[in-house]
Amino acid sequence: MDLTNFFERTAGLGSFSVFEAKDFLERKIVSFELNRPLAIRSISKDNFEEVKKKLVETLSPSAPVAFLSEEEYKEGVLGGLDYTPAIFYAGGDFISRTRHGFGDLVEIARRLRDPDGCPWDRAQSHETIRENAIEEAYELVEAIDLRDEAKMLEESGDVLLQALFHAVIDEGAGGFTVEDMLSALAKKLISRHTHIFGKNRAENAEEALLFWEKAKAEEKGYSGVSDKISRVPATFSALMRAEKVQKIIRKTGFDFPSPAEAMIKLREEIEEFLSAPGEKREEEGGDILFAAVNVLRMYHINPETALNLTTNKFIRRFGYVEKKASESGKKVEELSLDEMEFYYREHKKIGMKIGKLSPGTDLILPPVAGFSDIGLRRLCKRYGAGLTFTEMVSAKGLVYGNENTAALLLTDGSEDIKGVQLFGREPEIIAKAAVLPELEKFQIIDINAGCPVPKIVKNGEGSALMKEPLLIHNIVRAVKEAAPDREVTVKMRAGFDKNSVNAVECALAAEKGGASAVTVHGRTRDTMYSGKADLSIIRAVKDALKIPVIGNGDVIDRESYLRMLEYTGADGVAIARGAVGRPWVFSEVRGIPVEYDLFSTVKEHIEILASVLPEKLVVNVMKKHIAAYMKGVRGGKQVKEVAYAAESIYALLSVFECSLSLPIPTHR
Repeated sequence: MDLTNFFERTAGLGSFSVFEAKDFLERKIVSFELNRPLAIRSISKDNFEEVKKKLVETLSPSAPVAFLSEEEYKEGVLGGLDYTPAIFYAGGDFISRTRHGFGDLVEIARRLRDPDGCPWDRAQSHETIRENAIEEAYELVEAIDLRDEAKMLEESGDVLLQALFHAVIDEGAGGFTVEDMLSALAKKLISRHTHIFGKNRAENAEEALLFWEKAKAEEKGYSGVSDKISRVPATFSALMRAEKVQKIIRKTGFDFPSPAEAMIKLREEIEEFLSAPGEKREEEGGDILFAAVNVLRMYHINPETALNLTTNKFIRRFGYVEKKASESGKKVEELSLDEMEFYYREHKKIGMKIGKLSPGTDLILPPVAGFSDIGLRRLCKRYGAGLTFTEMVSAKGLVYGNENTAALLLTDGSEDIKGVQLFGREPEIIAKAAVLPELEKFQIIDINAGCPVPKIVKNGEGSALMKEPLLIHNIVRAVKEAAPDREVTVKMRAGFDKNSVNAVECALAAEKGGASAVTVHGRTRDTMYSGKADLSIIRAVKDALKIPVIGNGDVIDRESYLRMLEYTGADGVAIARGAVGRPWVFSEVRGIPVEYDLFSTVKEHIEILASVLPEKLVVNVMKKHIAAYMKGVRGGKQVKEVAYAAESIYALLSVFECSLSLPIPTHR
């Protein structure tokens, strides 16, 4: 049915847009004027849900609409519609709507610059808001590095606003317009992607980049490489500009044969700096920095990230110096240089300290339910974990003699500092468990306030404790009073759900109760392990506490490890799921090349467990581990299937011996 009657009824509304449903659903239809009425007709039962979804994303579920029902037009809200062959939206100005389009943004920016617009916005020029663009770009980069999607949403908009506002300023002075800016950008994307919109074809990302660079060179009219590097913006940070220039030059072949050669050049520059007269020191100092960027580039290390990491490390170490000065009754300025140096080196030597304990490194294997058995812990220790914890153990199970808890408490001599994690909610029960003979060998008692598993949460345990910060305080205090010789720590999440992100409050409660450290996983309980860990929450906890804070969540390689340290200032990093099936990750994140034989690693894991556990239990436990070890390995699926059917250690080992014909790696 057509919309003739519809149009007659709305004749007084002026201009409006009409779309056939099939046309409306095309991806290229992404922008339409929402201030004016919009009609979608010829909607079929097959495409109704798609049309509705696109309208909801554009207008919001609560948008008032008219729709065709049994030959009559009725009114309702968009989100509540069932099938209808036609939908009509009456339009509304941007102030009355909850969703907006790019046209609204342009109109708002122009309105702010009108003669009767905002006095501050009207007073701005390209020059006065120049620094804003830099600041907003850096804030967006920080949000990306933090993997904070809410912040990325906000900061992406702020960066877009800067570009838009410069266009509005210029069009007001008779220069380029918003439309000119958008057209230039579209033309650039078309002309640079000759492998998409032209005759070229790119088989991979490298070829695509070559076509982009070639098109850019032709467009810019570079007369040569020298011309190209001279156009690298001087407004870049010095480190960024140096790295950009070096990357361009590298493509000409004018580069060091190896990182070792680049390091020799760095040493030469240092010697020249030391022997240079005073007036040449600045130039020679620049040569040192340029050579250092070269070395880092060849090791695939971003110089900005590396320098920020070191700056944060220095801040932490000097904080320790100031803390020691305060403990001695002095201000830091009253310390002698020798005293400052002593405390600085002391912190450098001890690294992270949990109470009186020094793990020797900032890397930790926290409890991983079903996986952090004695076998995985020993392997992780070998590859560089400074501290390892048992799987979580029920405090009630210990107190009431549950025989299933014994295997969880097994340790060996490789764990110089032993940590056990208890879960529960009754302070007196957890305190009783902490002083049982079975736990005498553990120097650290960790309280679980982060487990998201429903069967734990429904009992008010695990992450449910975050609903009651005072209870966390009381549990820590009870354990500390019962076992004053132990260090008590707490592992928690960002909060119980997105509406109650209270890690700072819970961590402060733990600290006040006597905790020696806290570990914070950057997700809320309701997200389980989906999405990305919010590093800003961990940073907020670090800023609020005096005791060590250990960051946890999404650390799987050196890049994510450095990101965690750099952006949170955490004292330590806990690698949980990232270590399951990959105990060598603790070496990798430290930048230590490691080779391993997968079969030998699995075999050793089995042998460790077999030395302390019954065969049947070893087989059942290792089936999960084998699935993790084989993740990403070609032929791994078949190995897992056969392993799941195994009923003996011999059968498990035979699975791998028979699979040696598969390309099981010696390193990955």
